[in-house]
Amino acid sequence: MPFHYFTDADRQAMRDAAEEIRVYWDLVDRYTVWREPDDGPVTRGQLEIMGGLRKIDPNRRK
Repeated sequence: MPFHYFTDADRQAMRDAAEEIRVYWDLVDRYTVWREPDDGPVTRGQLEIMGGLRKIDPNRRK
């Protein structure tokens, strides 16, 4: 397995990338509008589907 020696330019590029990521997430946190999810009623049938107890048949007709 070959060894890779990082140069000063490589290290600086990694520091710059880390700083860009930090600034990006800072901007996301500052300017993103977070909304709480709606607490709408969930029926027993919906809970069974989400829990895997009831399967949805795509070929079923009313």
